[in-house]
Amino acid sequence: MKKIRLTESKLIEIIEKIITENIYDESKLYDRETLVHKLRTAPSEIKKIFKSIKSVTCYDNMGNERMCVRIPEVIHVYLKSNY
Repeated sequence: MKKIRLTESKLIEIIEKIITENIYDESKLYDRETLVHKLRTAPSEIKKIFKSIKSVTCYDNMGNERMCVRIPEVIHVYLKSNY
């Protein structure tokens, strides 16, 4: 087994990243096409919930128009593999 040395600041950075990735934010917008791709193998109950979500127009960092959705917590949990 290979040993990896971590500084305290790097370890704190990793822990903070893990914590913030797992926090559900109901106001966050997600790219609809990305979610369609990620949910293609999801259980039918999850797909049914996703299909009922209304899309809104948003813009990416480059200013391109995209379709986005606000996802319910159940989909967030599924995507984070805690389902």
